[in-house]
Amino acid sequence: MLRRRTILVHCLALGGLGFFVLGEGPAAPAPKDDAPIVGAARIAGLARAHRVRFGEAPSDAELRALIEDATDTEILVREALRRGVHRTDPVIRRRLVDNMRFAAGTSDALDTAYTDEGDAFEAALSLGMHRADPLVRRRLAQRSRGLLVAEHAAAPVTAAEIDRYLQQHAGAHAAAARLTLRQVFLDRSRGDGIAQQAERLRQRLLRGEHGAEQAGDAPPVRLRSGSWSRRELSRRLGPTAAERIGALEAGRWSAPIHSPYGVHLVRVDATAEPAADRTAQRALAREVLRERRRSRILRAALDALRARHAPQLVAGPGGLASAERGT
Repeated sequence: MLRRRTILVHCLALGGLGFFVLGEGPAAPAPKDDAPIVGAARIAGLARAHRVRFGEAPSDAELRALIEDATDTEILVREALRRGVHRTDPVIRRRLVDNMRFAAGTSDALDTAYTDEGDAFEAALSLGMHRADPLVRRRLAQRSRGLLVAEHAAAPVTAAEIDRYLQQHAGAHAAAARLTLRQVFLDRSRGDGIAQQAERLRQRLLRGEHGAEQAGDAPPVRLRSGSWSRRELSRRLGPTAAERIGALEAGRWSAPIHSPYGVHLVRVDATAEPAADRTAQRALAREVLRERRRSRILRAALDALRARHAPQLVAGPGGLASAERGT
C-alpha cells in the first residue's frame, strides 16, 4: 500500500499543489498535445461546477459559453507551451521549483532535496506539472494573450476614426459620469473555492498589504479599462454588478462582486462628472477604439489558433454536441 506521502507526490505530478496548499480545488489531469482541446470529461466537469456554484444545471447557452471559454484557455496554454514560455517565464519557474521542493520534502518516494534549482525545475517538467498546475496554466494563458496582441500591434487610432465614432455615438459619452476604478480580478477557472479566495484577498487589500493588488488574475482584454461609465459597466459585467459598483463608497475596496467572468474586488478612486469639452470626449473615444481594436486582434489570433487545432476541437465521436449531452 502506498504511504500517504508517496500519494502526495503523484497528486503534485498532476498539478494538485494548489489544492493541498492554497485550497484552490483539484487540478484537471495534464492534457497531451494530441488530446481533444476540451473533451467530454472536461465538459462534464464544467457542468458540475456550474451546478455547485449556482444550484442548477447550466442552460444550453451557458454550457456553450463555458465550453468556448475553456477552449480558448486550453488553446492559449498549448500555444504558450509550444513557444517555450514555461521555460523562460520566471514566475512559472519559481512555482515549479517550489512545487518540486515541496514534494521532495514531504515524500519518501524522492531521494533528493533538489538543492539545485535547475534540477528541481527539470524534474517538475518531467512530471508534467507545467501542464496541469492551475496557477501555471493561468500564467501561460495570460502570457499567450499578451504575446498574441503584441505580435499584431494595432495601428494608431486616426482622427477620422474618432470623428466617425463621435458622430455615431453623439452625446453618449458626454452624458454619462465616469468612474475611475481599480480592480483585482479572480478568474472563474479557479473553481469552487473562488469565493473564499476572494474574501481572503479582500482582507489583504483592506490591510494594505504589499503586493495584494498584484495577487489576482489578468482580466479579459475587454475588462481592463480603468475608467467606466455605468452603461459600460452594465454592458460588460451585467446590470447587477454595475449597480453594486455604482453604489460603492469611494476609496474603499468592495466586497466580492460576481460577473460572468469571475469575481471582482473593486475600488472607486474618483467619479468624473460628464465631460463637456471636446478634447475630453476625443480622448475617451480614442481609448474606446483602442480597446476594441485590441479585443479584435486577440479574437482573430485565437480563431487562427482554433483553425490550427481544428481536428482536436471534437470531443468524442459525436463532437461537442454529444459531449454536452453526456453521450
